[in-house]
Order: sequence, then structure tokens, then C-alpha cells
Amino acid sequence: MRFLHILILILLGGVLSSCWIEAAEDSPNGPEEPDPIPYENVSNSNLPTASLSGNSNSALAVDIEQDGDLDIVIASQGPNKILLNNGSGVFSLLQNSILDRFSYNSQDVAVADFNGDGRFDLFFGNAANQSNQQINEFYINQGNVSFSNDIGLIPVSGISNATVARDINNDGFIDIIIGNSGQNILLINNGNARFFDETGQRLPSRFDLTRDVEVGDISGNGFPDIIVGNETDDNRILANNGSGIFLDQTGSRLPAISAIEETREVELADVDGDGDLDMYYSNVRIFESGADPQDRLLINNGQGLFADVTSSQLPAKTSNTFDSDFVDIDGDGDLDIVTGNFNGGIQVFINNGAGTFSDDTENWLPEGLTPQVVDFEIADYNGDQLPDIYIAAYNGPDVLLLRKDLQE
Repeated sequence: MRFLHILILILLGGVLSSCWIEAAEDSPNGPEEPDPIPYENVSNSNLPTASLSGNSNSALAVDIEQDGDLDIVIASQGPNKILLNNGSGVFSLLQNSILDRFSYNSQDVAVADFNGDGRFDLFFGNAANQSNQQINEFYINQGNVSFSNDIGLIPVSGISNATVARDINNDGFIDIIIGNSGQNILLINNGNARFFDETGQRLPSRFDLTRDVEVGDISGNGFPDIIVGNETDDNRILANNGSGIFLDQTGSRLPAISAIEETREVELADVDGDGDLDMYYSNVRIFESGADPQDRLLINNGQGLFADVTSSQLPAKTSNTFDSDFVDIDGDGDLDIVTGNFNGGIQVFINNGAGTFSDDTENWLPEGLTPQVVDFEIADYNGDQLPDIYIAAYNGPDVLLLRKDLQE
């Protein structure tokens, strides 16, 4: 009996030793190191942070210099700014620009070639500044990153929160949609950057507090529709009748909700891979005390009719989302969601391929990154074919996150 007991101990010891040896072989230096974080904060080395201290409202990536890399145009509470890229993701502030002369509390920027000369022009949608001036800004690119002030070509003013540049009437010229506190505006371009206010002929008469406008063909009929994200009123779907005239079809296309929805951003993308545009609302609770800050995900049935799948396909989220974007951040062929939050920095939600998302932020972003995000722009800023992130921050300098190639 004693011999059997000793034999069992010997055998057990051998098994444990074998397990320890195998574990040691798997991890020769002790416990395995955690996977490296793909994004690195390079703001201090790559941005003129002293010039970007807490007054950016919106950022847009565009090759203003037309030198093959992406620069950044910033709509700001103070003078608007252009950051020039040296090609490696290192930015410098454009000096002595005409933009420096004006301070109108810009909320959004649209960039396009409005006059057909091959250069990018600038339209800024502005809220009222401290002097209660309600003036939008329009600049024609004269070449060599020099602009002329051409506000006289814009026939409207108001408290503007959102701008979109798109050819609405299919004539080959880029028009402008303005989301206002009040009646939204549609400006039709004659091709020479002269705009005509055709709001009365083309848009429904509504006085909302609009925070964002998105354009996309939600019904698959080949014509761009307009999605309106509102702060204090219901969000809207304006369907294009095929002639650039928009009809309010919200009631038949969007599911009704009982909660107040304070929306800051609308995004359209095909999240479930079925070939149509689905919708994401970035929501907050800031000005409306009873608003539900949960973001919403709505799935398109292919004909522009939407079903709310938030509760089953999107995690609970109440961090006051000011911006969101769809990007295939993990390279698996489907679109993930990145959100910018006023309370909580940036979050990453990974798509399972069928349009259901899970929070995977901790595996993508450095710890302690908590700027109050009002906008962000995902683009390849250093030419390595990987998506980088520029953050327009409210409570401090803007932030630049460069994606590292972990396959090297």
C-alpha cells in the first residue's frame, strides 16, 4: 500500500514537472506580454499644439496643397486654420492666411472645387460669435494655398451648424446644404461658384435645430437623399423625388421612438454587407435634460425603410457621442464604428460581420486618452496605407493618433 502511494506521488510529480516545462517552453521569459496597442499618440511631436488649444469644432482631411498627402482644415471657435502635412504626418500651421482675419465661431467646414478650376475651395458654416454676427465664410482657392474672401457669393446667413458639399441636382456642379438653427438651406451652384437659394423650391419648410446633415442614396434609386440630425426635434429623412426636390418621409421610413433624441452626428454606411446604406445616430444629453444619450443603429431593408436594432446589435453607450465614423479598423472586410465622445475620448466597436458590434477600445487605443472630443477625422496621414485619427478637442490641444504597422 505504501509502495502504491509513493508510485502515485512520483507519477504526479512527473506530470506536474512536464506541465511546468511545457509552460516554460511556451513562455521562456515568464508571462506573455500583452499585445501592443495599434495607435500611438504623436501629438507633441507632430502637431503645432500651442496653436490648437481647445477651440476646434470640426476637422476635415483634404489635400489642399495638392502635393499627394492629406492636410487638415479646422473649423474653430476663433480664426479657422489649415494644417499642412509634410508627407510623414507632421503638420505645421499655415501662416499669414486670410483665414486669420476672421473669427465667426465656425461649426463645420465643406471643401470642394466649387468653381471648376481644379482647386479646393472652403465653405465654413458659422454660429453666432460673441458679437452676435451670423456670417458664414466662403473662400476661393487662388493657388499656392492662397485664398480670397468671397462671402459675397453666398446669398444667405444664419446660425449654421452643419455643411455638406454635394451635386444635388445632377448638373455636374457642387451645391451646398446648410443645417441651421431654423430653416435649413439648399444653395444651387451655377458652376462658377455663384449660388442661388432654392430652399423654397427644394426643401420642406421646417424650423429645427439641426446639428448634422448627411447625404446618401438610402432607397437605391440612384438619387441622393438627405438625412437630418436634430438637437431638439425629431431626426428627418428627406427623400429625393428624382429632380432634386426633397419630401419629408420621416414618418414612413424611420421607426418612432418615445424618448427625446439629441443627435449630434449622422453617419451612413453598409454595416451588414447587404448592399444598402444603414444609419448611425450619435446622441448626447447636454441641452435636453430628458434626452436619451444612447447612440442608435438602424438597419436599411434595401428600400430606405429602417429598423432600430440598437438594443440587440449595439452596446449600451451613454458617453455623449459628438462624432462617429465607419472604418474597417481591423482589416477583416467589414465596417467597424469609431466614436468620439465628449465624456470618454475615443471608442472602437468591432463588427462581427453581420452588423453586431462589441466594444474593443482597450485593444486599440492607449490608456489615459480622454480628450473631450467634438469631432475627429480618420485618414492616412503618413502614407503607410493605415487609418490614422485626428481629434478635434474641446478641453485642450487637438490630438493626433498614428496607426502602427504591427506586422513589421
